[in-house]
Amino acid sequence: REEYGTSDPVQLAYAMTIQVVLANARLLRPIWEITDGALGYVSLQLNPKEARDAGKMIDEATWVYGQLEDELGGTPNTVFKVPGTAAGIPAAAALTSTGKGVNVTVNYSLPQQIAFAGAIEANSTAKVTFRTQMDGRLDDPVGEELEAAGVSDWEEVKKWATTAIRQREYKMLCLPPEEGGLGFTKSAPLAASGRGPWNITRTIANGPVTMFITVFPNRQEQFEEKRRQIKPDGMWAPLPAGYHDKLCKSEIFHQAYEPDGMEPKDFINFVPSARTLKQFSDAYDEFLVWVCEG
Repeated sequence: REEYGTSDPVQLAYAMTIQVVLANARLLRPIWEITDGALGYVSLQLNPKEARDAGKMIDEATWVYGQLEDELGGTPNTVFKVPGTAAGIPAAAALTSTGKGVNVTVNYSLPQQIAFAGAIEANSTAKVTFRTQMDGRLDDPVGEELEAAGVSDWEEVKKWATTAIRQREYKMLCLPPEEGGLGFTKSAPLAASGRGPWNITRTIANGPVTMFITVFPNRQEQFEEKRRQIKPDGMWAPLPAGYHDKLCKSEIFHQAYEPDGMEPKDFINFVPSARTLKQFSDAYDEFLVWVCEG
């Protein structure tokens, strides 16, 4: 408040966010430099309350990018988290067309992945862009529907929901045309929000497009509690017999698994999206209170 001469909560939230991002960007910048911008990025969350407004997201990212550029004395090693909503599609296209990387978040389904991958592929000049798949945030509500449908082993079946979607997504978007895919290379798939070791072992793939994984510290500790065999083709683990039929008892899984399971206008009200955006928005409100009163 003293430095910026304001008590406006939104302005203070921007200022505090930029300081946190700068601290981490400087920490990672040597990695970014020696890999020629392939690694070493900070993901910066745009205001979750603007998930329906492409123009505001573009303006916010452009302004913050300029602030980071000035402070770092060059291109920021930062990507902007853009929500997997209908408004997020033109926002991602516009930002990546000017060389600003994005990380598509609030993202769970093949329809979302197709829409964003296509928009990014057509326009992007960014060095790096990610398409996050929020594993547990999809699997959990799928499990709720399976339990309600009377699937006795729903707790195990739900763990394969994201695996089935990820396999289909990678084949469709990342494999080259001669192998039946679209050969998209301008956005990399990224796994997040895992709930256990299976989310890690069944994400590793040795394919034409790098798979990235982010892991919560507590999940990392859980994974490292015992020795595990890491298979370079772990993503292609076949679903246990009968699991796909059981997964199809969930409408949420159907919407996420089928390429035409949703239209862009439906993305923001998709159950995992609505829940996550509410959580992000509530956290943002708490942040506004903290920067004013802390």
